[in-house]
Parts: sequence; structure tokens; C-alpha cells
Amino acid sequence: MNPFRSLSRTCLVGLSTAALLLATACSQEVLIGQGGAGGAGTAGAGGAGTDGVFLDGCLQIPRDTCSVQASLTAPLQLSGSVDGVYREDYSCLALFENHRSGTEIVTDDRVEFLQADVNLTTNEGQTIILPSGSPAQSTVPFDGYVNPASKGAPGLGLASILLLDSTTVAALTTQAVASGASQQVVAHVTVLGKTMGGIQVTTNELVYPIEVAAGSTCTQPVGDACVDGVTKPAADCMLGQDAPADCRLLGAQDACKFLDCDVDPSTMKSDLSSAHCPVDGGAGNGSCCHP
Repeated sequence: MNPFRSLSRTCLVGLSTAALLLATACSQEVLIGQGGAGGAGTAGAGGAGTDGVFLDGCLQIPRDTCSVQASLTAPLQLSGSVDGVYREDYSCLALFENHRSGTEIVTDDRVEFLQADVNLTTNEGQTIILPSGSPAQSTVPFDGYVNPASKGAPGLGLASILLLDSTTVAALTTQAVASGASQQVVAHVTVLGKTMGGIQVTTNELVYPIEVAAGSTCTQPVGDACVDGVTKPAADCMLGQDAPADCRLLGAQDACKFLDCDVDPSTMKSDLSSAHCPVDGGAGNGSCCHP
């Protein structure tokens, strides 16, 4: 199924549907595990979309449905976050605009995307270097399109872009555990494509800060238990991304893996009614594994 939709249709997200990564080489580098990543930043465009195709940003996703429509009035995320204990990667549901319109055959200006380039840096612009010694960057081809402008309105398209893959999130999560602090990275994203008429186009650069935590986003509602509580938590199709993680959802998914419990010393049995978020963050200590 093509990840792009017309204005009147809906895009369902929640799982990564495309791995789109790379970047411009930087003269400075930061090794994960040797100083960590940089400070916080703010999302924005790094350059003009002079080819008439714009990467507007990452859409805010309704957490109960993960159902989104392409719209110029849809709210955008200014920055992102992922908790590497609860989620293995970070995806952005990107909104594209196509202001190109053909003069003879309108479909000539429909843009088919060829690849996305993403470069991960610190907030100071230093390239992130993974423990393997490789820069956190790559170029991956992908399929998708956005229709041309029509009657003065731009064509719109949606695509899920994997900004942080599982290897990168795991490395940054390990660094967050070692340093005792969340790690900050900045994704610089550019998408390349070609019109049906054969013209190469490039979007503006999206600059998008992402915070990577390690179990510190777990939250427990006041007056309720994480396991077998009295109230039902709201659905969350993006658990671990861009919002705190409700311990009731974590408990339902895997209390043994994510939560801590009191243990009866006489029986060494876990008391699941006492399940709670780990005090110092991180994964569960195994105390909930023997109910």
C-alpha cells in the first residue's frame, strides 16, 4: 500500500512504514558513549523549497486512533521524543506540499519520491557517530508520490519517515543510562524526487530535534494501580513516542519487563498489585516476573 494519500483520504500510522535516512557531512563529530549528544533545539526549515515541493514537518498523531488526514491546518510537532526502553525507533509522519502545476498535461508535475536524506547531529551541528564507527546517516530509496497543485491549491501527501532506526535508538538509550540523562539529537531531513515530466526536485531541509530517554517517561496515575487498576487507560498507538508512557499500558504489555514490584520474602512471589514505574528509570528489575 502506498503511504501517500490524497487530501480526502486518511493515513494510518503507528508502525514504521519507510526507512528514510542520510545527510550532509559535518566537520565535527560526536561519538556516542564519549560525551553523548547535544542540547535541545527547535524544529524548522533549513532552506527554501525552490523546486516547488515542500516538506512541512511532522504531524501530530491522535494517540487513540493513529488516523490522520493530510491538511494544511493539521498541527505539526515542533520536536519529538522516544523512550528507548519502550520503543525501538522513531518515525515522523511527514506532510508534503506540491505547488507545481503543469501547463499542458497536469500529471507532468506529479512528483514521485526517490529517496530521503537524513543526517543526525547534536544541537551544535556535530555529526553523531555510532559505536560501530559509522556516522548516523544513510540514504535509502523509497516509493511514494504527491499530486500536483490544482485550482490554486497545493497537492498534499503524507509519508512515514524513519528518523531514528533501532540501532541508533539502542545506542542513544545505552548512553542515556550511562550518563543518567536523556540524549538530544537533531535530524536534518531532505527528500529528493522526480516529476512525471522527468524534472529532478528537492524539498527544503526539515530540522527536527528528538530527545531519547531510557525508561524515565513511565508515569502512574494518582490513585490507580499499574496492574489490574480500577480505571481503563486511554488507548495509545504510539506508546513510548512523543508522550509519557502510562504504566497501566506497560503493565498490560509486559509487567515483568517494564515495571518493579514488591516481593513477599517468604514465598518470593511478586505482588503485582504493588507494580510501579522503576524509581531510577530504565527497564524493570525482574521483581514483577514471579506472580
